[in-house]
Amino acid sequence: MNARRSQGQTMLEYLLVVALFVLAITAGPHSPLESFFSAAADRYQRFTATISLP
Repeated sequence: MNARRSQGQTMLEYLLVVALFVLAITAGPHSPLESFFSAAADRYQRFTATISLP
């Protein structure tokens, strides 16, 4: 039973670390995730503008 309890504790710890990581990249007005999507949209807009040139 002790090994099973240890397994559950490990899973909970991993889940907590992942939850904190997700919170860190999504929180705030200028979050890293928002910056990433903004940069990706800018690059895509530049790409499509270049492709549409004659």
